[in-house]
Amino acid sequence: MRLLLPLLLMAAPANAGVRATYHIQGEAQPLIVDVADNGDASFMQVDGEVRVLVSGGHAYGVGEGDDGLVVARFVDVATAMKRTGAPAFDTDLTVKEKADLARNVTLDFAPVGPRTVHGIAGTAYRLTAGSGTSREELDLIVMTNAAALQPIGKAMEVILAEGGGMLALMDRIGPDLARWARTFSKVAALGTPVDLLGLVQLRSVETRRIPPETVALPAAPMNVEAVVKRIRQMTPGA
Repeated sequence: MRLLLPLLLMAAPANAGVRATYHIQGEAQPLIVDVADNGDASFMQVDGEVRVLVSGGHAYGVGEGDDGLVVARFVDVATAMKRTGAPAFDTDLTVKEKADLARNVTLDFAPVGPRTVHGIAGTAYRLTAGSGTSREELDLIVMTNAAALQPIGKAMEVILAEGGGMLALMDRIGPDLARWARTFSKVAALGTPVDLLGLVQLRSVETRRIPPETVALPAAPMNVEAVVKRIRQMTPGA
């Protein structure tokens, strides 16, 4: 019994977190995901313009503005977009085509079978639309319930939940994009992604101490009023 506590401490390092590296198709720099033992997380590319943080159960965007560092909570951005009128989403579809898409297309994920991605076992799902058939054979995502990646999955769940609110506002006629946002919010329920349509793929995962400053907000986030002001500055007529 005297050896039990030391053994447990050796098996579970203090302040242990997790780092995962994902390859992004067409990008030289990987996506690096760090999750601290308290669940706070950082999603960033080296030399990337924008970083996403999860802190205290909320998702934040961090980037450089003309006047310095900008930190904004996703839910505050969504609220500000509602007040100003969301920017139109640039698309080649006609109004009728958008309406047909909003009314007819149902997106979902159909399980295909087991897949292993860089040593991590998971389940492949095919993205289906409309009649239930995928557009291409490669429309696959691979999700895992591996314990080592669960902290990343929980952080992604926050980003999907709060980021989806912004996506749903990106088109004034909105229902089609809102449906896409709701569909991808289902991803979190499937586990942690290790391969997203071949575009983003897990390359490595390790247990390590994540320094607090890695996942800390680098500055105080803007309030809703400040976000509204910035949107109006960037979008004449908003």
